[in-house]
Amino acid sequence: MKVMLIWWCGLVFTLVATAQESVQIYFDPIRRTADTLDFGYVMAGDSVLRQLFIENSSPLEVTIPQGIRPYIAIEPTPPFRDNDPDEFPLEALFPFRIAPGQTRAYPLRYTATLFPQHPAGRHQVALRVSVRSSADTANVVAERRIIMRATKSFRPLWSDQTAVAFDSVYVGSPFDRVQMVQVRNVYRQAVSAQIIRTGDARSMTAFTLDAETSDVFASEEEKLYRAQFRPIVPGSYALDVLFVHPSPLRNGGQDTTTVQLRGVGVVQQLQCRAALAPNVEIVGDTIIARYRAIGSSDTIPLVFQNVGNIPIGAIETQLDPSGSVEEVTIRRPFSQAANLVPQALDTVVLVVRPVRAGTNQVTLRLQTDLLQRSIYGAPSDAAQLRFTLRIESMPQRLAALQPEMDFGTTLALGSCGETLTDTVQLENRSDEPVTITALSVPPPFSVPVTTPVVVAARTVLALPIIVSPVDRAADVSGDLGIESSDSAYSPLKVKLRVRFVQPQPLSLQLQPVEYVPGETVHVLLGCSGERAAVYSAGEIELSLEPTMAELHGVQTANTALQGATVSMVSLGNGRYRVQFQSSQHFFARDTFAVLVLRTYLGQQPQSSVAITSFQTGSVRCPDAIRGEGAHATLAVEPFCGMGYKFPIVFPTLVMSDAWVVPEGGIMLDCWSDRERSAQLVCVSADGRTITQHQLSLRSGRQTIIVPVELAPGVYGLRLQGEHTSQEARRVVLVR
Repeated sequence: MKVMLIWWCGLVFTLVATAQESVQIYFDPIRRTADTLDFGYVMAGDSVLRQLFIENSSPLEVTIPQGIRPYIAIEPTPPFRDNDPDEFPLEALFPFRIAPGQTRAYPLRYTATLFPQHPAGRHQVALRVSVRSSADTANVVAERRIIMRATKSFRPLWSDQTAVAFDSVYVGSPFDRVQMVQVRNVYRQAVSAQIIRTGDARSMTAFTLDAETSDVFASEEEKLYRAQFRPIVPGSYALDVLFVHPSPLRNGGQDTTTVQLRGVGVVQQLQCRAALAPNVEIVGDTIIARYRAIGSSDTIPLVFQNVGNIPIGAIETQLDPSGSVEEVTIRRPFSQAANLVPQALDTVVLVVRPVRAGTNQVTLRLQTDLLQRSIYGAPSDAAQLRFTLRIESMPQRLAALQPEMDFGTTLALGSCGETLTDTVQLENRSDEPVTITALSVPPPFSVPVTTPVVVAARTVLALPIIVSPVDRAADVSGDLGIESSDSAYSPLKVKLRVRFVQPQPLSLQLQPVEYVPGETVHVLLGCSGERAAVYSAGEIELSLEPTMAELHGVQTANTALQGATVSMVSLGNGRYRVQFQSSQHFFARDTFAVLVLRTYLGQQPQSSVAITSFQTGSVRCPDAIRGEGAHATLAVEPFCGMGYKFPIVFPTLVMSDAWVVPEGGIMLDCWSDRERSAQLVCVSADGRTITQHQLSLRSGRQTIIVPVELAPGVYGLRLQGEHTSQEARRVVLVR
């Protein structure tokens, strides 16, 4: 019994294995392993029928069962769209059985619907087929996955090429670029078409299509038309070829299938745009360098531009050995690191050194990678660009007998300094006159000569040079440029040099000062005595806060300005100018002068005394040397028990001054914005109230004498109006 069971299991296993090997699924009886079924080109509204074959060569019956799970179904495959299955309907013929030795055919249909789906008409799905054993449907006998695709056209005439690209063709090439234009009739009836070419005049000339103005396509016929492209100028070309034909989808109305011919005409062209050197002319591909000096190196930068429409790469810069290459050197060749794109610029620098008089010529040769770019029709000689450099040289005619001139050292005191004069000797060594057309010289040099000046043959011209004084120390050097009709050596240059020196500038120092309003304070101006001893005149400009202090005078005793004449001018708004002058040099003392300031109670608790300008020099030029100023702080010191809240806003009641009169009493200089009654309170230095007086004030400024007897000392005055908390204050000194 066990032996029979083992034999039966082995038999079943053998039969199943044989069935799996002997069941084949295919759609092409010749190429059974093909996995892509292409329905080809189908007109919208038509259907194409193919067959799927299932061949059972096994001894067992197989089946495609029917159930919830489909055993023959459409699966998505990229590019897959939701409505692609509508184009590939499956016929419900399940279940069906395939007996041993039988081959069954299952219909596969492509139905081109009238609904547009893919812009290019491409549709594709995957068909999955699973064949099972009839005895046990869980046993998979054969399985196959097939790609089904089709191209749907809404026009009878279809072209796989919406655009035929001719790529790049070299302009002027004797060879035409040829491409084939493919058009097929996907309709099952003959179609007649008119062939129309549209485009600009340049494209109509460049493209040639071997086709008549009309043609007839048989059912499902494919035709190839020969198209030629020969560009005449650089640029892009486009020609539309229209196949106008009737369409059944338009009830016989006209439809158009368009194929565009595209091409680019290219040319490699380099042009010399500019020469960054004098006396250089560009004529086409010839560069003429005129008036070059013999034995003198001359740098000529040449600016080239890619005026073609393709990049120029791998440029190798060479000089043709057949020319006078000993007179020309390539200092900077073309850049080989990157391509020179169209309209881009690059510079080649040449050094020219003529060795003899006359006209010499050399060829600049540029090798490019044009032939390695695979551009159709490019001639072999187009990869080499040539430019001719012509050099015209002559001997020198005008020469300077002194190539350098040193004017020595002078003092830098501006207009106070002396003016230096010397001459440059110019010799005309030729037998023809030479005309000096222009003279150029940097300051402080000048040439008091009006051009043009003619130098006769074999003569010497003395050219005067003037050095004007300057106001600062410097070592000045420059070139005298002489432009003349001796163009090869123009401008002729003579080196000039002069040294200006001046004493070191003087700087001032100020110390901060605290004061009681009404006091007279002294502000010391400190300086370096050794530096001050070299000057004899000068001026100081200073600024004060006008509400806090004013300059009352300048003391010179025991200072550097001792014995000097000092004048003081008010410039308004707290600005003053102090001028000083001595018949001799100033004294070497560390105190330059003493400023005497009269102080007031201002709006702020402190301000500054600033030296905004400080100049010294000689009696003739007191402002020859600009020194360094300084500033110091003026701060209000509390007095008479008074406390101030800053900033102070000017009140409607002002007491601008107060002083003791000889007749006895105090005179007040005050101002009121209207008529009012006011009270004057006099306070001693220790805060005691000495006296009080009632005053009647009128509107505006007024002077009032208050009869009061005060002992010598410092007193504070308070003037307060009625109906206001503001009061005017002043300090008075009784001697």
